[in-house]
Amino acid sequence: MRRSYKMWLIVGTVLANVGLLFWPSRYASAFVLLWVLPGLAWSGFLSDEKKRVDSEALITGLGLGMASIVVLTLVLHYLPGPLTVWLFLPLVDALIVGLVLLGPHTAIQLDRSILLPLLIVILIACLFRVANLGYSEFQGDEGVVMMRAARGIEGDDEQLFYHQKGPAEVLVPMATWTLSGTINEWQARLPFSFAGVLGVLGVFLTGTRLCNQRCGLVGALLLAINGYFVGFGRIVQYQSLVLALTVLSVLSLWRWSEVGKNRWLLVGSTLLASSLLGHYDAGMVIPAAGFLVVRYLWIHRKQWRLWISDVVLAATMATALLLLFYLPFFLHPNFSETVRYLAGDRLGEGVLYNNLITSMPLATFYNSTYYLIGVGALLIVASLLPFRKTYIAPVTIYVVAIIAPDRWVAPVLATLMILILLMYRTTTQERVLWLWFGVPFLFYYFLVWDARTHILNVFPAAVLIAGMTLDRFLGYIRRRTKKIVYGVLVVLYIFLAWYPYWMFVQHTPEVKRTWPSDCPQLYWRPSEMPLFGYFGFPYRAGWNVVDDLIDQEVLTGTYASNEEPEVTNWYANGLERTYCPGSDWYFIAENVQDEVSISTTEIEDDYHLWGQIIVKGDAKLRLYKKGEGQESPIDFDSRSWLSHPLAGLRTDEVLPPEPSICIPTEYTFGGKIRLLGYCMDSSDARPGGSLRLTLYWEALQPIVHNYQVFNHLYDGTMWGQKDSAPACAMQPTSLWEPGRVVRDEHEIPVRVDTSSGSVPLLVGMYNLNTEERLWVADADGEKVGDAVELDRVIIQ
Repeated sequence: MRRSYKMWLIVGTVLANVGLLFWPSRYASAFVLLWVLPGLAWSGFLSDEKKRVDSEALITGLGLGMASIVVLTLVLHYLPGPLTVWLFLPLVDALIVGLVLLGPHTAIQLDRSILLPLLIVILIACLFRVANLGYSEFQGDEGVVMMRAARGIEGDDEQLFYHQKGPAEVLVPMATWTLSGTINEWQARLPFSFAGVLGVLGVFLTGTRLCNQRCGLVGALLLAINGYFVGFGRIVQYQSLVLALTVLSVLSLWRWSEVGKNRWLLVGSTLLASSLLGHYDAGMVIPAAGFLVVRYLWIHRKQWRLWISDVVLAATMATALLLLFYLPFFLHPNFSETVRYLAGDRLGEGVLYNNLITSMPLATFYNSTYYLIGVGALLIVASLLPFRKTYIAPVTIYVVAIIAPDRWVAPVLATLMILILLMYRTTTQERVLWLWFGVPFLFYYFLVWDARTHILNVFPAAVLIAGMTLDRFLGYIRRRTKKIVYGVLVVLYIFLAWYPYWMFVQHTPEVKRTWPSDCPQLYWRPSEMPLFGYFGFPYRAGWNVVDDLIDQEVLTGTYASNEEPEVTNWYANGLERTYCPGSDWYFIAENVQDEVSISTTEIEDDYHLWGQIIVKGDAKLRLYKKGEGQESPIDFDSRSWLSHPLAGLRTDEVLPPEPSICIPTEYTFGGKIRLLGYCMDSSDARPGGSLRLTLYWEALQPIVHNYQVFNHLYDGTMWGQKDSAPACAMQPTSLWEPGRVVRDEHEIPVRVDTSSGSVPLLVGMYNLNTEERLWVADADGEKVGDAVELDRVIIQ
């Protein structure tokens, strides 16, 4: 039986390789090779003394497998050149086979008492994270991640350093895309949904280990329907990966503190370091993890020679993993810009804030208000229980926090005092949970200016504390009434679960887009709908039809849209997007989330409705063409244009083509911006007319300041002038990334008293605050002044 475990892993690896190399659709084989088999192989190293792989070893091994693929992809990304399947596949196979051969002979043997609750948790977590996973088109940050993944696969070594987060959320689709060859929406999201399910299972196992099975089950069921984690479990984002790795790291470190096996210490430190490759949010778990380590060292302080080498080894491995990315990132020019963004735009000015109320609109949109009230009430009860009959101390602190004149300082002090008291009056298990909950609670509610959805970091520990409290309550109930209470709790759970199902899983209607007409009537919300911070809500406008029409060359030229560029860059690849008037097409989507401002007057005056894309009977995307046209638009049904679920796009199909530069140039401005070339339309260059100029820029390094572009028709007299931020002020230079081409259009008015003849066209850049111009250098690096004579314009 034990040998069969190894045998089946080898057989599975061989079959996955055969499918990858010979089956038309390689995605299933790629998913198994990357996200399943390495984890199953790792789990053998975590078997107990009887060489059995229990549920904790199995789930933790799957998390360790995901972490190892992320690290392997990061290392291969550093190698020069593109990331190819022939480079990646042998190393993945070597990882799996090596782990199988070097690992002990083990067998999977799960405790029968845990199978039913484990199956319930898996089914509910999968229902909310996998059902209808491919319905929505890529949204916002998903488009950014996928484009970075495509560029990274093609050999752009700078993409991870411009991401301003940990690299893991880019590395996961990079690995999947490299092996599968093509990718689509649900294929890119599935590994993150898988990680989300692992995170929920990790909460179940952690609660079972720290308290009992009922506590773990309640915590896992609450987290399975948490709106934040449901939404982020359905998109290409880091949150699910960080959840899985941090929860499993706490589980591993707790098991190490109990049994003293150094392999669990190594696994816990490795998982925690890997989670920090996902996002800085993972740092909120460090105090709880550190408490477990310090507690173990203190208990075994007399046997320090036995454990010192294990702790040093674990710390060295974790540090090495972090330095693998953060050392080159620290040396990269964009590091200072990332620090400025996090410190200024997120943390704020270093003062205290009170996000308890300001976070409610977003929290009560992702979750039902009753869910938040229920979890919050259980947390308050849990904070009172350790004091037994001396409730006066915590109650007094709560009252002071409410009535104190300083509404910012009082909640912070109250939280600190409660945590200190709880650390003194609780068991070790409870102390771990309160630290795990309290640190992100203090940080995101009181120290961060713009917390938004990062509030979700308080919930993994919060649901376990709630589960522990409910478990105590159920322990006092008599047997006669337990069935009634359990029945009531099941009905209540279904009621709470319906809200995230209605908001995220079902998509008829798309509630977020039709709010408030289709809002769930049974769920009261105390505030208005928030303005931003939405992720994972269903949305389909039919952009896949636009993609196909571009491939068929039905749509050509330039376009403008009210949809954000993070979306259109993926689906409208092949056309150049402009933010200025006069484009060939306007693509107007309905109920856009992060809408880009457009001129409706221009559309009404100069364009006609050429086509519209129908989604579930409604026109969701309208295509306007410049000039006059047919009387009735062409209708395209998005269902008939949907690709096969296993079909997808290659990296070369999503990366933008070379821009249509008419006249190339090789000028650099300030040593940090290159003018690649330009196109000029001088057909209306006459007195009282205008000159149309399109410039193509490329940043050579991260740009800190926002520079204005000036265009002057100047021969000693200013005959025409247009100064503006690039791309009609929609592409400020501080947002430019090296390697990205920026299309910048200008319409330069010509003075009515201009004489006919040739006039120089001067182009340059200057700082709007200081009015200092950037110096210009030619192709040889020689400075030619603070402006360049781009061309000579014939005034007719």
